[in-house]
Amino acid sequence: MNLMGYTHDANLYIIGGLAVFCLWLKLFYFMRMFQQTAAFVRMIIEMLIDIRIFLFIFFIAILAFSNCFYVFDMFTRMMQKEQVGGEKIETIAGDTYIESFKYVYLQSLGELGFDGYDSSYAPYIYWIFFFASSLFL
Repeated sequence: MNLMGYTHDANLYIIGGLAVFCLWLKLFYFMRMFQQTAAFVRMIIEMLIDIRIFLFIFFIAILAFSNCFYVFDMFTRMMQKEQVGGEKIETIAGDTYIESFKYVYLQSLGELGFDGYDSSYAPYIYWIFFFASSLFL
């Protein structure tokens, strides 16, 4: 890459970071040669194979809840446009679907951000879906 003139390009660092990550993954592959680590590497591989159906259902549920929160926030933005001269109400899960997806994913990991629920247009709906998503995810 240096010979091609990509010395200080930002993409070079991204490619380098991905290459370093692949090298660390390759280390796990070579750890299968040693008796002490071979069983653990095999166990990790088997767990990843067995967990794929769970991960599929988990991400479908995250998509479902993030879609609900996105629609609720669309309703909030719609009500904000109709209200003239009132205070601005922030959306709960963000302004885009990707932000809603990140909000629900972080909520599934334990970051339970519910700061704006009570000041929203439909606090009971937000709380119902908050409890449902926290129990299901």
